[in-house]
Amino acid sequence: MGLRRMKAQPPSNRNPRGISLVEAVLSMAVLAIAAPLAIAALIRGGETAAAAGMESRAPAIVEHCLAEITSARAAGSPHLPKLLPGQAFGIEEILSLAFRRDGSLIGPASSADYEAGLDGDAAFLVRLQGRSQPARPGFPALLRIDLSLEHPATAPRDRRRNKSFHTLLP
Repeated sequence: MGLRRMKAQPPSNRNPRGISLVEAVLSMAVLAIAAPLAIAALIRGGETAAAAGMESRAPAIVEHCLAEITSARAAGSPHLPKLLPGQAFGIEEILSLAFRRDGSLIGPASSADYEAGLDGDAAFLVRLQGRSQPARPGFPALLRIDLSLEHPATAPRDRRRNKSFHTLLP
């Protein structure tokens, strides 16, 4: 019996290992396009969620504001100054209330805080205004109440989203 010599086999191309340069460049190009789109979609989703939160809390916050106005007209609000029935308010000076994310009232916000934004756990700001309406014969004089619900409370005034509500009170 003789010794057999083994021949070196050339590598098989059937199962190549690794990736080619073209595949690497192509995958980076796909990621360069997809990553910003995914991040933009996440940001837009967060903005939509914030707007939905404002929409869902708005009725309770507006009702709370109207209750505070009613209390202030009876001199019983700890958060608003005394408001006289039929007298305009919040026109020259800013009158606003701050609310938490869950819709609970924190308290009044100063004009400077309203303009610059609040620190802390405030999520919503509401600007309150009352304007006299022309009297109609046979009807009591009415006051138009304008409420501007703004979110996020931490942002400066010009960067907040707002939703307006209006009603009439005698």
